[in-house]
Amino acid sequence: MAYDVYTRGTERPCLPEGSYRFEDVGGVRLDEWQGAVFALTVDVDSEGTLSARGELTLDGR
Repeated sequence: MAYDVYTRGTERPCLPEGSYRFEDVGGVRLDEWQGAVFALTVDVDSEGTLSARGELTLDGR
């Protein structure tokens, strides 16, 4: 899965300062098929710098 953060063609990101969470659902196969939620949180600071962190939750746990 790939995510892109688009810009307006300037040096700063198009998202204003703050945190943004994106989620997508799918599944993974370990010993058996399990539902999964893939989450990506993008933080934009006052300088326009992006940082990101991801998490994976299986079967709502």
